[in-house]
Amino acid sequence: MGSIFGVFRAQSLKDIRSGLDLVAGGYSLYSAALQFVWASSDHEGAVLTQFDFHKKEWIVATEKHIQPLKGKTYCINEGSASNWNEDIRVLVSNHLKGRSIRWMACMVADVHRPLMEGGAFMYPCDKKYTKGRLRLVYEAYPMAFLWEKCTQKGGLAVCRHSNSSGGFEYDRILKVPFPHGDVHSRCGVILLGPTESEMFKKSVEVAAKRGVDWGKF
Repeated sequence: MGSIFGVFRAQSLKDIRSGLDLVAGGYSLYSAALQFVWASSDHEGAVLTQFDFHKKEWIVATEKHIQPLKGKTYCINEGSASNWNEDIRVLVSNHLKGRSIRWMACMVADVHRPLMEGGAFMYPCDKKYTKGRLRLVYEAYPMAFLWEKCTQKGGLAVCRHSNSSGGFEYDRILKVPFPHGDVHSRCGVILLGPTESEMFKKSVEVAAKRGVDWGKF
């Protein structure tokens, strides 16, 4: 299990414009080890700390963690494969197959591995859940902040939304406007390392050329 947190620079909720107002974010991971991972706007990379149960104190394991360029695993729920949109289907079947897949159904655990070792985490919008499943404010925003602080040039933390022409496009999760009308609103979440981001861009292009029915968004 895990807990996620984000810190915004604002006097009140009404002052928050988007995830770009975050100044810190991170998570705690409760497993065989107790870990706390965080990043701030004025710090390079992420800080990884681990609790030493023998000494009863926190130990800094890594002060400036930066994600590797490429990973050996990817995290997605393949039980939902029949509902994936074509771009995700192309990405997984054409580019990611052959790697190890992990899915704990716990966002913290599933993001932690690719954040530390490289790779991708995906819980995208699909044809069943067109608005996604994860909460924008207290799940997607902080994890996107942390991911962007750790990933090397080219990495992405994006979600999909409809555009003015009736189609769709991907944009940074942190740029999504703060949902003042419903702080529990959801979104799709796609976190990609630099190598996986290039694969994803190609997959989006291929899917668009196929002219697939994307459903209602």
